[in-house]
Amino acid sequence: MAISKISRSSVSSEVYDQIRNNILNGEWKEGAKLPSENDLSELLGVSRISVRNAVRKLVGEGILISKHGEGTFVSDLSVETFFNSMVPLLTVKKEQILDMYEFRKILEVGNARLAVEHATEEDIQALEDNYALMVESSSDIEKFVDIDIEFHNLLAKSTKNVVSYNMHNILKKALLPYQTFVQKTFGTKGGLKYHKIILQYIKERDVENATKFMGEHMEMTIKNIRTSRQNID
Repeated sequence: MAISKISRSSVSSEVYDQIRNNILNGEWKEGAKLPSENDLSELLGVSRISVRNAVRKLVGEGILISKHGEGTFVSDLSVETFFNSMVPLLTVKKEQILDMYEFRKILEVGNARLAVEHATEEDIQALEDNYALMVESSSDIEKFVDIDIEFHNLLAKSTKNVVSYNMHNILKKALLPYQTFVQKTFGTKGGLKYHKIILQYIKERDVENATKFMGEHMEMTIKNIRTSRQNID
C-alpha cells in the first residue's frame, strides 16, 4: 500500500492527495472499503480531523461513498464520475466568459463532426422534434433558452463520445446565465436559423457544411458576447 507519513504543512491536502492517488493507481479498487479513520490517521501520522476533511472532500467529488454504519468505499471510477466531480468547482468569472465561449466553439464544432458520423435515426428525430419546439417557443425567451440548450445536449449525446458529452454538460451548467442574457438581448432569430441549417447537414451526413455552420453559429454568439459582456452581471 502506497502510504507514507506526512510532514507537509498542508496536511489535509496531502492526505487527500495520497488517498486519491491510491485510488487512481489501483491500490484501492472500485468497491473497496477504506481503512477506518483511526487506522488512516495512524498510517499517515496525522490527526483524525485531517483524515476526516480529506475524506469528506473525496466524498463530495464522488470518488468515495460513505455508508452509514458500514464505512467509506471507493466509488464507481467512470468518466462520468470524474466529470461530475468538476461541476461544483467550475465558476465563470465575468472576464473569463469569452474564453469559455471560445472553448465552447471548439467543442461544438467537434460535436457537429462526430454527430454527422455517429448520429442514429433516433438521434436525428430527437433533434428534429427539438427544433419544432424551438419554433413554437420563439416568443418565450426562458423556454426557448432551455430548448436551445437541449438541442446542443442532444447533439453532444449523438456523438456517442462520453468525454465530449460530459464536457458539454459542464459547460452547459456554467454558461446557462450568460446564454439566457444573450438570448434576451439578441433574440431567437439567429438560433433558429443556424439550428435548422446544422440539422439539415447532419441529416445529409455533410461534415464540411455541418461544421462550417456550427462554427458560424458559435462565432455569432461570441460576437454577441464581445458586444454585450460589459452589461453581463
